[in-house]
Amino acid sequence: HLDSAGIRHRDILSLYIVPCSNFMPSMMVATLGIALPEVRQSLSLSAIAAGSLFSTIFIVAAISSTIAGRLADRSGRKFVLVTGLGALALGFAVAGISSSLLVVRVFLGLTGLGYGFITPSLYAIMSDLLPQRRGLGASLVSVSYGIGGAIGAVLASRIIAGFGWRPAFVTVGGIAAAIMLLEFYWI
Repeated sequence: HLDSAGIRHRDILSLYIVPCSNFMPSMMVATLGIALPEVRQSLSLSAIAAGSLFSTIFIVAAISSTIAGRLADRSGRKFVLVTGLGALALGFAVAGISSSLLVVRVFLGLTGLGYGFITPSLYAIMSDLLPQRRGLGASLVSVSYGIGGAIGAVLASRIIAGFGWRPAFVTVGGIAAAIMLLEFYWI
């Protein structure tokens, strides 16, 4: 069934679900930033080594995003988006339960791979859903990034204060997995 603008009702709901993917990169960054002092202490890291955990994520994200768009065109936007959410979920959660710096770095690299896959495929899907209103689609994606950062900061602060950084990482991974499953089913 189509509405007056020619958009299917299923696609209208997708316009609300798909941008939720962008909650996860900002939620993850906010959580890592707030948790960094505890992560540093728990893994016995210098300030520079702790800060380089962000570099691990962003370097891998930059590299993986260069191939994500082409992969989305070839293998499908949904496949790349869901794979990205899965990688971010698994990577961040496992990094949160690891006690070895090497393992934490490897899984933050997987988190970065997911981050790099999410953004290009997300914009491509939104362009497909709103071909005549790409600006609106980009706005929805941008707003969801900001909302994810705000939710991530509040959630991480509360969880870290009550339970420590590890449960905060696992919680963010769980939220990413839930969004991944919703989008796997819905998109």
